[in-house]
Amino acid sequence: MHIAVVGCGHGEIDKIYEVVEEIEKRREIKVSLVICCGDFQSVRNMTDLRCMACPIKYQQMHDFHRYYSGEKKAPILTLFIGGNHEASNFLQELPYGGWVAPNIFYMGYVGVFKFGPVRIAGISGIYKGQDYLKGRYESPPYDQGTMRSVYHYRNLDIFRLKQLKEPVDIILSHDWPKGIHQFGDTYQLLRRKPFFRDEIERNELGSRPLFEVLEKVQPKFWFSAHMHVKFPAHVTHPDEVKNDEHLRADLETQQEPKITKFLALDKVLPRRQFLQVIEIPTPVVAETPSTVLEYDTEWLAILKSTNHLLSVKQKPGFMPGPGGNSRFDFTPSVEEITEIFSIFQDNFSVPDNFCETGSTYQNGDIPKTAFPTENPQTREFCHKLGVTDPLQDIIDSNLKNPLLDKAADQSFGYSDYSSLIPSQLDISMNRTSIFDDSINPNPDEIALDDDEDAGDLPARDVESTTKKQDSVCRSKLVLPPPKSSTSKPEDTDAKDGDTEGETTGASAEELQLLRSVMGEPDTESESGTNLFFLDTGGGEPHTKRRKDLGSFKY
Repeated sequence: MHIAVVGCGHGEIDKIYEVVEEIEKRREIKVSLVICCGDFQSVRNMTDLRCMACPIKYQQMHDFHRYYSGEKKAPILTLFIGGNHEASNFLQELPYGGWVAPNIFYMGYVGVFKFGPVRIAGISGIYKGQDYLKGRYESPPYDQGTMRSVYHYRNLDIFRLKQLKEPVDIILSHDWPKGIHQFGDTYQLLRRKPFFRDEIERNELGSRPLFEVLEKVQPKFWFSAHMHVKFPAHVTHPDEVKNDEHLRADLETQQEPKITKFLALDKVLPRRQFLQVIEIPTPVVAETPSTVLEYDTEWLAILKSTNHLLSVKQKPGFMPGPGGNSRFDFTPSVEEITEIFSIFQDNFSVPDNFCETGSTYQNGDIPKTAFPTENPQTREFCHKLGVTDPLQDIIDSNLKNPLLDKAADQSFGYSDYSSLIPSQLDISMNRTSIFDDSINPNPDEIALDDDEDAGDLPARDVESTTKKQDSVCRSKLVLPPPKSSTSKPEDTDAKDGDTEGETTGASAEELQLLRSVMGEPDTESESGTNLFFLDTGGGEPHTKRRKDLGSFKY
């Protein structure tokens, strides 16, 4: 079975499928599944776009709304997890996963699903210590704090993953497990991302809870994104403490230690290594057209038995552990698994029950205030399994929303955002909201306009570049806005954050300083073509030329 793994999607769905189709033709294979490691950006309309936590200049509609409306259909079943640049109001409707469009499936806050014989787990969002112990209290309309905390995963998500005992083939996460750089080529990583040096030296690169999951679950593959760089690593898990009888049995069978193959991928942009096709050996029967997406029985049992731990309160909560009076090991018992089989009547296929819960983007649309919406897919799943929909719990409890109260007290009277100027709608981390005077900067996140790398640095320049960064670019370099709307950008390649053809508007002196720190940017060839990487599964990526940044032409 061939599976295409994608890093940060950033809404470029058409390009992903075009690249997969090209790889299928070149290698004469059939890709059965596409999985995306976050920042998929399932944006249906302008309201969804304004619920995505990034500066407005980076907010673009891209391709998803056409798949949502039915104008297009995904040619291959696609699974994705959430990242830190998503339409959170839409994804909050599907906490346990669900269809966001025909043939495109969101895996929920955290989830485990089966595709044929392949068992895939995924956790959405990124780690943030200040929100890790809190409940799922956020709901639209968001303020500056909740617009970001909504995509921070919680201790319940990690606790549930750590209950898994059956082997897992693939785990997806957006950010990296902490310390994963130690299991790969750290020197090469620093050549690509020299500004990681401080975090690596302090052993702060990545998420500690995710490394706990890696140690506990020990999947065959782990795929991530977020850092905008391709980075492979092999993690060899130490053997468990065994008695003499088990040691003799291992020697007789010559059992090899467990290894997790980790791979982080880049974002979907020209000359970036954002896609990898892997092959997982499967029985011949698994390649038949009857292969469908299915719920996982062990995971369903864990969801049901830990439902009482779900919280929608902002106050911290702790998971049960040894030494207490309550149950702390939720590995499903035979009776709990039997109950799951009875509930689902031995039919674990995910129902094809996609339905629209919001409007589709049309030219001239303006953003409106987002409100929490119950999704029929979630209602059906929760009713069947007997678990709680956290968003519906907030709606039913009529929890007080400070955003609405403050807006009402100040008599804004907005039914939509049409009367607000762009500066009032700026939700970047450098400004405060008109509704919320406090700001949650999240300094340990990867901001869209912080990714200014220009590819590999020569080995001799790694140390000197790092020294320059220590003296010049320790803090974020913020360039001024364009002085003239008619100024022509020097380079149309998409290397400023997560957009294509974005200009900084910096002066010549500032651009010279930026180049001295980050290296000279790539330039177009004399023929006017740009390079685009196709990672065909092994060795160096294949180089393909194309004329237009906006579409692929082979």
